[in-house]
Amino acid sequence: MNRAAQKREWDYYSVLESAKEERALAEKKSIAKNFKIKGVDLKVIADATGLSIEEIVAL
Repeated sequence: MNRAAQKREWDYYSVLESAKEERALAEKKSIAKNFKIKGVDLKVIADATGLSIEEIVAL
């Protein structure tokens, strides 16, 4: 595989990985928002989702 082809492959996998991370974050935020609406304690939501309390408050 030449360098250009290898770079394209790395770029492709980098884009896929980035998309996976964005989807995972969006899902965490969705779950946190639903828990927040239901009145779950912010610290519990933060512990469960890995989001900061500031991120949760902003939802």
